[in-house]
Formats: sequence, structure tokens, C-alpha cells
Amino acid sequence: MPALEGFAKAIDEEIAELDPKEIHRQPATPEFDDNIETARLLSQMNGEIHDLLAAQKQGAPLPYRRVQEMGFFVARTIGLADDGKLNLRDRALLEVDRYLQGYAHGDVASESRRYHDNEFSIFQKRSPVGGFAAAEETFEKAFFHPDKLEMIALPTIDSLGAEPFTRLAPRDLFLFGVTREPAAADGFVRPGGDFYIHDVRHSSAMFHKRDVYEKKHGLSDAQIAKLEARVDLWKTELDEARAQIPSKELRWAIGFFMFNYHHDRGYPMVPSSYQAPEANNEVPKLLYAMLKVSGQPVGFSKPLDTLAEAHAWLQKFWLARLPEEQQIVGSSSSSTTNSV
Repeated sequence: MPALEGFAKAIDEEIAELDPKEIHRQPATPEFDDNIETARLLSQMNGEIHDLLAAQKQGAPLPYRRVQEMGFFVARTIGLADDGKLNLRDRALLEVDRYLQGYAHGDVASESRRYHDNEFSIFQKRSPVGGFAAAEETFEKAFFHPDKLEMIALPTIDSLGAEPFTRLAPRDLFLFGVTREPAAADGFVRPGGDFYIHDVRHSSAMFHKRDVYEKKHGLSDAQIAKLEARVDLWKTELDEARAQIPSKELRWAIGFFMFNYHHDRGYPMVPSSYQAPEANNEVPKLLYAMLKVSGQPVGFSKPLDTLAEAHAWLQKFWLARLPEEQQIVGSSSSSTTNSV
């Protein structure tokens, strides 16, 4: 229910911004006509949301699938009017991101058709990024599994930092952001639909790589549960050890490295992940460069030296816990999966 209430609030705010009465005071242009149609489509969605909430208050169950679908439709439609809010640099970078994410950008007519025909899909186009493309089939099959709930995926309007995603990393529970204003992350500024697919892509990478890891080691449900609990403990120990590091920049770089490795690229948060060569490839350096180019904040300087130091610290931390992982999974294997 909080998700739908958040959608309703965001839609009300977006419609107020696209108020047709105000638009009509401006010269008639295709852009203003599109804004009127976008406001009209959002109003229709809000009517359905209020009907769902009213039925839920009367005791009717809230359809889990419909909440997911509404997050998808709302995110894409709210984002329609946001491209014009981006500066030239961010618009140019967004085209690169849409190619990498496999995002099919539409207009108000196509989004209206999508909503009224209930044309809900996880991925609209294949991503050219190897790790994302590899995850598509696994994630989509699990998401739409007809007989088993293999994951929980919930859209959220809340602005979340890194910590909730890090805490959820070992679990099949994923959050897809629905943003009313363009949101900055990873060196890109993304309107609603773009940010939604960005979260979906990262979730799919995490789900796929964890699935590969579990199948590789033949883990039972009991082993998976034990490993999840141990990851929670390791994360607590890591936070405590990291807090003792005198250098603020190194602390920041370690968090940066971990979030990119486990959330963005999807590697399981287990010791053996840091024995893989992919743990210290060029991806964190490229992300740093993207953040600098886009003007987004980076909490450390001298990226080559600082990221190398962060990787060395993390490798040492996790190596000491490798026997614990091996005891749970019954394997001494050191590598996990191919990189994103």
C-alpha cells in the first residue's frame, strides 16, 4: 500500500506541474499538447490507484502483480516530461545510457497504449552489455514464474541511499525506483522510466550471478539461508572495521568499490568474489571517470592509487573469511561469474 500511496502523491505533483490551465496560457506547440496528454494519462492511472486503495480498505487483497505493473507505467509516464529538464551534457549522456540499458523510450501515445493494453514487460530491448544481457532470461523467467514466487520485486517512490540495497544484496528482494524528478546515479541523470530500468538491470545482475553461484555449488535451501545469515554478520564486521580506518577518502573508496561490485555489477557478497580477477578490473575506474565527467560527487581523489588501496583492503578482509564460506558451501572454489 505505501507504494501505491507514493505513486498517487507523485502523480498529483506531476499533474500540478503539467496543469493544462497553465499550459493553455502558453503558445500552442506540440510540446504543450504532449504535456496535456501526459497529464490526462497520469490522471487515468491515479483513478485506478485510488480504486485499488479504496478496495483494499474494504478488505480486498491488494494485487501484488498490479502494484508492479503500476510502478512500471507510472515511472515511464512521469519521465516523459523530464527530458527537457536536463542540460545538454546530461541529455547527451542519457542517449548513451539508453543504449547500454536497452531502454525503449516512448512518447505519450505509445505509453498510453502500453498502459491501456497492459503491455507490461521487464525488458523492452536487449542490452549490449554482456552481464546485463546474460541476466535477462534468468531474471525474466523467475519474475514471471507461473507457479512459484522466486523473488519479491517492489517499486518504491522513496529516495534510498546505498545501505538498503547493500543489506538486501544476499536476498531475492529487489527495489525498483519510481522517481518524479530526474535522478543522478552512476554518472547519468535519468528521468523516471530510465531510472526504473536502471534499477531493474542491477537487480537482474544480482539475481543472475547469485543464481549461478548457488547452482555452481549445488546449495540447498538450508545452505542458502545459512549463507544469507553469515553475509549479514560479515557486513556488520566490515562496517565496524571500515569505521576504524583513519582516512576518510579510503573509507569512501571502499564503500564506492563495494557498491559497484555487489550492487551495480551483481557479484555475491561472499569472500570468494574477491579472489576473482574481475574484482580489480577497470570498471570502478570507469565509473569514477563518469562521475567526474557528469559533475556528480566523488568522495576521494587519486583514483588509481585510492581504488587499488580499497581493493587491497577488501581482499584482505574477505580472505580471512574464506574458510567460513567454504565450510558453508562445501567447496574451495575461488571464482564466481563473468563480469558485467
